[in-house]
Amino acid sequence: MFFETSYGDVDFFVIDDRYDRESETGGDSILGREQATWLFQARRRSTATFRVIVSDSTFSRGAGETWWHYPERQRLFDVIRSDNIGGVVFLAGDIHRSHFRWIHRAHYDIPELVSSGLAVHQEGTCPGPDAVEPDAPQVACTQEAPTFMQLDFDTTAMDPSILARIVDGAGRTVHQRTIRRSQLR
Repeated sequence: MFFETSYGDVDFFVIDDRYDRESETGGDSILGREQATWLFQARRRSTATFRVIVSDSTFSRGAGETWWHYPERQRLFDVIRSDNIGGVVFLAGDIHRSHFRWIHRAHYDIPELVSSGLAVHQEGTCPGPDAVEPDAPQVACTQEAPTFMQLDFDTTAMDPSILARIVDGAGRTVHQRTIRRSQLR
């Protein structure tokens, strides 16, 4: 199941990266042909201030199931670059911790915001800032307690912004970052 929805001047592209996923060793698709075609076309049509791609799996390299192993990751980056699509943010989950990471590309950067579910908690520590991928340094991470990511969008400001907060089960902000639209070119 995949779909697009909007909230004000923010478009959300919710994808299913599990149903049509091919083997990481022998396949070449994390989305399947129909969903990949839809995503690339929908991204081009969007005129929203922010475009949030929501995925089960992380976009940065890491242990386990990530976009890193599939050519669609690079195709997505290529479409963003060639079509000059700004305002792109990745929102992911499934790694039992919450973090902020910037994925650096040659001509642009994309924030990756990962939200752990409150009911899912794994003891341990977060990997070092560059442990996952040197071109995607970690800005903040928490694994000490159950957390979730809260995003507040302000699309009315001169330089629209996203306030991304990692919040613990008691409602306390553990980390927060402001992402400005001018950073997402």
